[in-house]
Amino acid sequence: MVTIFAVQDAVLDPANLPGSADLNRLIYDGLSYTPDLSDGLCLTTRGGSLRITRQGRDILVNGVRISRPNVISKNGVIQYLEQVCYTLSALALLCTKWHLDSAGRAMHVVLRL
Repeated sequence: MVTIFAVQDAVLDPANLPGSADLNRLIYDGLSYTPDLSDGLCLTTRGGSLRITRQGRDILVNGVRISRPNVISKNGVIQYLEQVCYTLSALALLCTKWHLDSAGRAMHVVLRL
């Protein structure tokens, strides 16, 4: 049984769909319903970590609100998020990536979260 932190199709950009590595970062090998998601909890996923915070009635996963909680599936539960969520390790990698533009100048990657 797994917990999947997913984004509803309407939120995804069809031109920039997540790859399998991105999806593995959002799968937790265990069941986590919202009552189990306590403030400060850190879940280790197949490819990174997710930190849970509570703000009033809202539950945030790495700063992204769960918009549709506890959707039961055949092999576990889905927690739908209101936007794409990155794991802590993925954010660290993205924030440190640099590339060269066409003129050979170093440019940093700007993240849209």
